[in-house]
Amino acid sequence: MTSPESAPFDADDTAAIRERLARHLAGRYGDLEIVEGPDRYPGGLDTYVYAVRCAGSLPPEWAAPLVLRVYPTLEQAGKAEREAAIQAFVADRGFPAPRPLLVDPGEALGLPLMIMERAPGSQAIDAFKNPLKLRATIRKMASLQARLHALPIEGCPIAYHPPLVERMLDEPRSLVSRFRSPGLEAPLAWLESHAGLVCDEESALLHNDFHPLNIMLDGERLTLLDWPDAAVGDRHCDVGRTLALFWLAAPLERSFAGRTVLGMLRRYIVPLYLREYRKHKPLVDTRLRYWETLHAFKAWAQISVLHREGEAALGAREGAAVEVPAVMIPALEAYVRKRIALLG
Repeated sequence: MTSPESAPFDADDTAAIRERLARHLAGRYGDLEIVEGPDRYPGGLDTYVYAVRCAGSLPPEWAAPLVLRVYPTLEQAGKAEREAAIQAFVADRGFPAPRPLLVDPGEALGLPLMIMERAPGSQAIDAFKNPLKLRATIRKMASLQARLHALPIEGCPIAYHPPLVERMLDEPRSLVSRFRSPGLEAPLAWLESHAGLVCDEESALLHNDFHPLNIMLDGERLTLLDWPDAAVGDRHCDVGRTLALFWLAAPLERSFAGRTVLGMLRRYIVPLYLREYRKHKPLVDTRLRYWETLHAFKAWAQISVLHREGEAALGAREGAAVEVPAVMIPALEAYVRKRIALLG
């Protein structure tokens, strides 16, 4: 008979998650109960995410609203530790990121987890729907990203082995080699042969998934979430991913009206974002275009594998393939080929 502690993790069985989590926390802190949640958040390719709140004989920081992140395989315990370490590093330096309270390799739920502070407010993407708030939100986002790039990196828990481009090419190289998805070999060869465009780098701390869905907005306060892709290297890499995500948001929208609006907005948002970021730090266009191309190519390879081979091939959570439409593949291919043509 399977004991509650060793039962397989079921992302939708919130009653079992609450019971197992409360038992584990009680073993560490004494008498307690989970008084809210876990309530699962929608979306997220890499983890299962829940809102929770605890009460009882806990340290004071545990009385606030919290977030539980559960990683989909036991092998990702190191990923959870790394993500918690970088969040603690930036939070200790005054940067607005949720502070981790606990990382567990799998004892509580059978999968690695992290419990952290819950950021106040709503996703910054909501402000994009209001024309009166759009410009101010873009300005705040660009300022926040530049602030991250200005943080001192001494003592950073992320190992830095320059140049960043060689590490960023590792995953798409592996995906192309293992799965041979159609059309990927030539763009990969181009990226490898032009990596010299960005090899000479000034190191900075990068989030590498900086976009409105990963930013909570509460009045004037912005909080940056989801740090698993953080790295140290060329800050153009970070800005390039943000620009690529702005361009590629439209194909992710399921409604025709939404795709039309986002398609029009990006022609305003991208140049505005660049102008606002350049108020803080300079940018080199060729470097940006290379990084935009590499990020889009990586996404193209990942989504191709996701739809051809399933979530397990990428270590993604169950159900992720349904939430990333296959229409992204031709959109990403077109984006990559256009930027390769621009760079020559």
